Amino acid sequence: MDGCSKSFMKAIDDFYKCKKNFSNELIPRHNKGEFTLEEWKRLTDSYKLELSGYANELIRLRSSNDPEVLYTLGEAFIYGWGVEKDRYLGNLYMAIAANAGHTKAMVWIGRKLINSGETTIAGETEALSWVQRAATAGCTSGMFELGFMYREGRGGLTRDYTKAAEWFEKEVEAGRKDSRVFLAKHYYYYLGDPDKALPILLEEAANEKSDTYLPLGQIYSDTSSPLFNYDKAVYWFERMISGKCEGSANSARLEMAKLHLSGERRPKDLKTAKECLEQVVLNSAQKSYYLREAQKLLKKTEKENSLTDPSGDQSSLGKIPPPKVTIRALWGNDAAQGTIKISPRQWKRIQAGEEFQKQGWGYYEGQRFSVSWYFNNRKVTIYADDQECIIDDPIENLYLD
Repeated sequence: MDGCSKSFMKAIDDFYKCKKNFSNELIPRHNKGEFTLEEWKRLTDSYKLELSGYANELIRLRSSNDPEVLYTLGEAFIYGWGVEKDRYLGNLYMAIAANAGHTKAMVWIGRKLINSGETTIAGETEALSWVQRAATAGCTSGMFELGFMYREGRGGLTRDYTKAAEWFEKEVEAGRKDSRVFLAKHYYYYLGDPDKALPILLEEAANEKSDTYLPLGQIYSDTSSPLFNYDKAVYWFERMISGKCEGSANSARLEMAKLHLSGERRPKDLKTAKECLEQVVLNSAQKSYYLREAQKLLKKTEKENSLTDPSGDQSSLGKIPPPKVTIRALWGNDAAQGTIKISPRQWKRIQAGEEFQKQGWGYYEGQRFSVSWYFNNRKVTIYADDQECIIDDPIENLYLD
């Protein structure tokens, strides 16, 4: 490697090491309450200044047209890492990097074309071309994206779940082991093959991968399957319910209620079913899918006169709880997202500029990860455990469901 190339790699390494240290070392400590507000402000100001220095060094090197430098600058400007956020300039750097052969930049351009909101047939075809180039060059993100395009029938492709599985498999075989759960879910939900999904899900569940719990419960609760096992289904649903993600917990509660109400291969357990459904009602946002499903099942049981209390009072059955505000943020070319639920009162306080923080989940390329939301002065900043996903935008840019 010549001296020039070494300087490129050092600048890039310094940039990402700075971000990684902040995301992996300081943010977890902050989440544990180790810093006062003044200390945290000082640390974040110091981090932004240091990252800005590394970003400026990359800008100085941009005339080299090194694909890795251009891609890193693309990310920096798109997310506002060490520079003032400028998505137009960031996307321009991504396009130059893609044309220079950077495979992750190719995937970025492909996603941008697909998710633009004004996608044309020509745009879909061009997106497919970029993603195919990246996938065939060995880029795991490209393999995932190509599999996803086959699954959804995008890019002019005919929807093909088997072809999608082949690319998801190649992604895992190429070293993306954290996509094994996504692959297993594809086997189960899209190919209807629980036998192929089960070994992977059990292996990953042993590694405490909580996104395996719901599909494991569903596989074991299928009364038409030879894999049906009531005790195992309940065990996995309860593991999911005890987790931190309320939406996933409500999915498990609904599945558990259906299992107890089915009356197939074992007697109905109406008491437990009622308890599960009432918990869904209490923990669901107004007008949400979970609330509608829970109320529908509660009404169904009313017809059997099975879920009334001894006094016959049904006034509280399926009662709508106080509404919650669901807040959604998009980043990464809208390919990643995160949501939290808060009370209307708290949302009004945030709108008034009050400081507030909350943990939630983010989703990207089929993976789930913890995210931290910080509100202050009518702005929101979001960090992830493994990478800094800075929204750092006015709250007006958030989506309310």
